Amino acid sequence: MDSDIFYIAVLVFFVAGVIKGTVGIGLPTIVISVLSIFADPRWAMSMVLLTIFASNLWQFCRAKTAKKQALDYWPLMLLLVVFNYGVSRYSFGTDTRNILLALGVVVILFALGNLIKKPPPLTQRWDKAAQVLAGSAAGVLGGLTTIWGPPMVVYLLSKRLHKEVFVLVSGAILSVGSLPLLLSYWQAGLLPDSTLMGSAALMAPAIAGMYLGESLRQNIDTERFTKLLLLMFLVLGINLIRRAVFP
Repeated sequence: MDSDIFYIAVLVFFVAGVIKGTVGIGLPTIVISVLSIFADPRWAMSMVLLTIFASNLWQFCRAKTAKKQALDYWPLMLLLVVFNYGVSRYSFGTDTRNILLALGVVVILFALGNLIKKPPPLTQRWDKAAQVLAGSAAGVLGGLTTIWGPPMVVYLLSKRLHKEVFVLVSGAILSVGSLPLLLSYWQAGLLPDSTLMGSAALMAPAIAGMYLGESLRQNIDTERFTKLLLLMFLVLGINLIRRAVFP
Protein backbone atom coordinates (compact mmCIF):
# COMPACT_ATOMS: atom_id res chain seq x y z
CA MET A 1 0.00 0.00 0.00
CA ASP A 2 1.30 3.46 -0.91
CA SER A 3 2.36 5.36 2.24
CA ASP A 4 0.34 8.48 1.35
CA ILE A 5 -2.81 6.42 0.84
CA PHE A 6 -2.16 4.60 4.11
CA TYR A 7 -1.92 7.86 6.09
CA ILE A 8 -5.15 9.07 4.48
CA ALA A 9 -6.76 5.74 5.34
CA VAL A 10 -5.67 6.01 9.00
CA LEU A 11 -7.35 9.42 9.27
CA VAL A 12 -10.48 8.27 7.45
CA PHE A 13 -10.83 5.13 9.60
CA PHE A 14 -10.38 7.19 12.77
CA VAL A 15 -13.01 9.77 11.80
CA ALA A 16 -15.39 7.01 10.68
CA GLY A 17 -14.82 5.29 14.02
CA VAL A 18 -15.72 8.46 15.93
CA ILE A 19 -18.96 8.77 13.97
CA LYS A 20 -19.82 5.10 14.42
CA GLY A 21 -19.09 5.27 18.14
CA THR A 22 -21.41 8.27 18.42
CA VAL A 23 -24.43 7.16 16.36
CA GLY A 24 -23.84 3.41 15.90
CA ILE A 25 -23.60 3.35 12.09
CA GLY A 26 -21.72 4.86 9.16
CA LEU A 27 -18.23 3.37 9.23
CA PRO A 28 -18.15 1.47 5.91
CA THR A 29 -20.20 4.18 4.18
CA ILE A 30 -17.69 6.86 5.13
CA VAL A 31 -14.57 4.75 4.56
CA ILE A 32 -15.58 3.43 1.14
CA SER A 33 -17.03 6.75 -0.06
CA VAL A 34 -13.90 8.73 0.89
CA LEU A 35 -11.22 6.17 -0.01
CA SER A 36 -12.87 5.63 -3.40
CA ILE A 37 -11.88 9.22 -4.20
CA PHE A 38 -8.20 8.28 -3.88
CA ALA A 39 -8.12 4.61 -4.87
CA ASP A 40 -10.02 1.80 -6.60
CA PRO A 41 -13.39 1.26 -4.87
CA ARG A 42 -12.98 -2.52 -4.86
CA TRP A 43 -9.71 -2.05 -2.93
CA ALA A 44 -11.50 0.25 -0.49
CA MET A 45 -14.17 -2.42 0.02
CA SER A 46 -11.61 -5.12 0.74
CA MET A 47 -9.70 -2.89 3.17
CA VAL A 48 -12.76 -2.19 5.32
CA LEU A 49 -14.06 -5.75 5.75
CA LEU A 50 -12.00 -6.73 8.81
CA THR A 51 -12.81 -3.41 10.47
CA ILE A 52 -16.53 -3.85 9.81
CA PHE A 53 -16.41 -7.12 11.74
CA ALA A 54 -14.14 -5.90 14.55
CA SER A 55 -15.87 -2.55 15.09
CA ASN A 56 -19.33 -4.04 15.19
CA LEU A 57 -18.30 -6.86 17.49
CA TRP A 58 -16.78 -4.18 19.75
CA GLN A 59 -20.02 -2.18 19.54
CA PHE A 60 -22.14 -5.24 20.37
CA CYS A 61 -20.00 -6.27 23.34
CA ARG A 62 -19.94 -2.77 24.84
CA ALA A 63 -23.66 -2.01 24.42
CA LYS A 64 -25.27 -1.27 27.77
CA THR A 65 -28.30 -3.51 27.40
CA ALA A 66 -29.16 -7.23 27.44
CA LYS A 67 -27.31 -9.03 24.64
CA LYS A 68 -30.04 -11.66 24.18
CA GLN A 69 -32.26 -9.05 22.53
CA ALA A 70 -30.20 -9.49 19.36
CA LEU A 71 -31.65 -13.03 18.95
CA ASP A 72 -35.04 -11.50 18.10
CA TYR A 73 -33.56 -10.45 14.75
CA TRP A 74 -32.37 -13.85 13.53
CA PRO A 75 -34.51 -13.87 10.34
CA LEU A 76 -32.96 -10.61 9.19
CA MET A 77 -29.43 -11.81 9.99
CA LEU A 78 -29.93 -15.17 8.27
CA LEU A 79 -31.15 -13.61 5.03
CA LEU A 80 -28.43 -10.96 5.19
CA VAL A 81 -25.78 -13.69 5.37
CA VAL A 82 -27.28 -15.73 2.52
CA PHE A 83 -27.73 -12.81 0.11
CA ASN A 84 -24.47 -11.09 1.08
CA TYR A 85 -22.51 -14.18 0.18
CA GLY A 86 -24.50 -15.18 -2.88
CA VAL A 87 -24.58 -11.76 -4.54
CA SER A 88 -20.95 -10.92 -3.73
CA ARG A 89 -19.75 -14.12 -5.44
CA TYR A 90 -21.20 -12.86 -8.74
CA SER A 91 -20.25 -9.19 -8.39
CA PHE A 92 -16.48 -9.33 -8.74
CA GLY A 93 -16.52 -8.77 -12.49
CA THR A 94 -18.56 -5.58 -12.16
CA ASP A 95 -17.05 -2.49 -13.80
CA THR A 96 -15.62 0.08 -11.35
CA ARG A 97 -17.88 2.84 -12.70
CA ASN A 98 -20.93 0.70 -12.02
CA ILE A 99 -19.71 0.10 -8.46
CA LEU A 100 -19.29 3.86 -7.93
CA LEU A 101 -22.76 4.48 -9.35
CA ALA A 102 -24.33 1.83 -7.10
CA LEU A 103 -22.50 3.22 -4.08
CA GLY A 104 -23.64 6.74 -4.85
CA VAL A 105 -27.28 5.76 -5.28
CA VAL A 106 -27.30 3.71 -2.06
CA VAL A 107 -25.70 6.51 -0.03
CA ILE A 108 -28.04 9.20 -1.42
CA LEU A 109 -31.19 7.12 -0.85
CA PHE A 110 -30.04 6.38 2.68
CA ALA A 111 -29.37 10.06 3.43
CA LEU A 112 -32.57 11.40 1.85
CA GLY A 113 -34.75 8.69 3.35
CA ASN A 114 -33.62 9.57 6.86
CA LEU A 115 -33.49 13.35 6.36
CA ILE A 116 -36.99 13.70 4.94
CA LYS A 117 -39.01 11.56 7.33
CA LYS A 118 -38.70 8.73 9.80
CA PRO A 119 -40.37 5.51 8.65
CA PRO A 120 -43.82 4.86 10.18
CA PRO A 121 -43.92 2.76 13.36
CA LEU A 122 -43.83 -0.98 12.77
CA THR A 123 -46.34 -3.16 14.60
CA GLN A 124 -45.33 -6.55 15.97
CA ARG A 125 -47.74 -8.22 13.54
CA TRP A 126 -45.60 -7.22 10.56
CA ASP A 127 -42.21 -7.51 12.22
CA LYS A 128 -41.13 -10.87 10.74
CA ALA A 129 -42.21 -9.83 7.23
CA ALA A 130 -40.29 -6.58 7.61
CA GLN A 131 -37.20 -8.53 8.73
CA VAL A 132 -37.43 -10.74 5.63
CA LEU A 133 -37.65 -7.68 3.37
CA ALA A 134 -34.90 -5.74 5.17
CA GLY A 135 -32.54 -8.73 5.38
CA SER A 136 -32.95 -9.60 1.69
CA ALA A 137 -32.52 -6.00 0.51
CA ALA A 138 -29.54 -5.44 2.80
CA GLY A 139 -27.90 -8.65 1.59
CA VAL A 140 -28.21 -7.69 -2.07
CA LEU A 141 -26.80 -4.20 -1.43
CA GLY A 142 -24.04 -5.61 0.76
CA GLY A 143 -23.03 -8.17 -1.84
CA LEU A 144 -22.69 -5.43 -4.47
CA THR A 145 -21.16 -2.61 -2.42
CA THR A 146 -20.29 -3.94 1.10
CA ILE A 147 -22.70 -1.28 2.42
CA TRP A 148 -25.88 -2.90 3.71
CA GLY A 149 -26.87 -0.40 6.37
CA PRO A 150 -29.72 1.52 4.65
CA PRO A 151 -32.45 -1.19 4.69
CA MET A 152 -31.37 -2.28 8.17
CA VAL A 153 -31.48 1.28 9.52
CA VAL A 154 -34.92 1.96 8.01
CA TYR A 155 -36.22 -1.21 9.66
CA LEU A 156 -34.65 -0.44 13.05
CA LEU A 157 -35.88 3.16 12.99
CA SER A 158 -39.40 1.89 12.37
CA LYS A 159 -39.06 -0.15 15.58
CA ARG A 160 -38.52 3.06 17.59
CA LEU A 161 -35.74 1.43 19.60
CA HIS A 162 -33.95 3.08 22.49
CA LYS A 163 -30.55 4.30 21.32
CA GLU A 164 -28.64 1.71 23.37
CA VAL A 165 -30.78 -1.12 21.94
CA PHE A 166 -30.24 0.32 18.45
CA VAL A 167 -26.48 0.25 19.03
CA LEU A 168 -26.63 -3.35 20.30
CA VAL A 169 -28.81 -4.72 17.48
CA SER A 170 -27.04 -2.87 14.66
CA GLY A 171 -23.70 -4.08 16.02
CA ALA A 172 -24.92 -7.69 16.00
CA ILE A 173 -26.43 -7.47 12.51
CA LEU A 174 -23.42 -5.74 10.96
CA SER A 175 -20.82 -8.05 12.52
CA VAL A 176 -22.70 -11.18 11.40
CA GLY A 177 -23.24 -9.71 7.93
CA SER A 178 -19.53 -9.08 7.43
CA LEU A 179 -18.56 -12.76 7.74
CA PRO A 180 -19.93 -13.99 4.36
CA LEU A 181 -18.27 -11.03 2.63
CA LEU A 182 -14.94 -11.87 4.20
CA LEU A 183 -15.33 -15.44 2.99
CA SER A 184 -16.35 -14.54 -0.57
CA TYR A 185 -13.58 -11.91 -0.96
CA TRP A 186 -11.02 -14.42 0.34
CA GLN A 187 -12.27 -17.11 -2.04
CA ALA A 188 -12.05 -14.65 -4.95
CA GLY A 189 -8.41 -13.83 -4.12
CA LEU A 190 -9.18 -10.23 -3.14
CA LEU A 191 -7.73 -10.59 0.35
CA PRO A 192 -4.01 -11.34 -0.17
CA ASP A 193 -1.66 -11.17 2.80
CA SER A 194 -0.71 -7.56 2.07
CA THR A 195 -4.36 -6.46 2.08
CA LEU A 196 -5.11 -8.41 5.25
CA MET A 197 -2.12 -6.85 7.01
CA GLY A 198 -3.11 -3.35 5.94
CA SER A 199 -6.74 -3.96 6.87
CA ALA A 200 -5.74 -5.34 10.27
CA ALA A 201 -3.55 -2.29 10.93
CA LEU A 202 -6.45 0.04 10.16
CA MET A 203 -8.64 -1.59 12.81
CA ALA A 204 -6.66 0.27 15.49
CA PRO A 205 -7.56 3.85 14.46
CA ALA A 206 -11.18 2.80 13.88
CA ILE A 207 -11.52 1.31 17.37
CA ALA A 208 -9.75 4.33 18.90
CA GLY A 209 -12.24 6.58 17.12
CA MET A 210 -15.16 4.49 18.36
CA TYR A 211 -13.91 4.79 21.93
CA LEU A 212 -13.94 8.57 21.60
CA GLY A 213 -17.34 8.48 19.89
CA GLU A 214 -18.85 6.46 22.74
CA SER A 215 -17.91 9.27 25.12
CA LEU A 216 -19.36 11.88 22.80
CA ARG A 217 -22.65 9.95 22.57
CA GLN A 218 -23.42 10.78 26.20
CA ASN A 219 -22.78 14.50 25.85
CA ILE A 220 -24.06 15.73 22.48
CA ASP A 221 -27.38 16.21 20.76
CA THR A 222 -27.45 12.94 18.84
CA GLU A 223 -30.34 14.01 16.59
CA ARG A 224 -28.54 17.15 15.39
CA PHE A 225 -25.30 15.25 14.88
CA THR A 226 -27.13 12.58 12.86
CA LYS A 227 -28.64 15.21 10.57
CA LEU A 228 -25.21 16.71 9.89
CA LEU A 229 -23.88 13.23 9.21
CA LEU A 230 -26.69 12.51 6.75
CA LEU A 231 -25.99 15.78 4.92
CA MET A 232 -22.36 14.71 4.61
CA PHE A 233 -23.49 11.33 3.23
CA LEU A 234 -25.60 13.18 0.67
CA VAL A 235 -22.58 15.14 -0.58
CA LEU A 236 -20.44 11.98 -0.70
CA GLY A 237 -23.13 10.12 -2.65
CA ILE A 238 -23.43 12.92 -5.21
CA ASN A 239 -19.65 12.92 -5.66
CA LEU A 240 -19.58 9.15 -6.20
CA ILE A 241 -22.20 9.45 -8.95
CA ARG A 242 -20.26 12.32 -10.51
CA ARG A 243 -17.16 10.12 -10.67
CA ALA A 244 -19.14 7.29 -12.22
CA VAL A 245 -20.69 9.50 -14.92
CA PHE A 246 -17.75 11.89 -15.50
CA PRO A 247 -14.58 9.89 -14.70
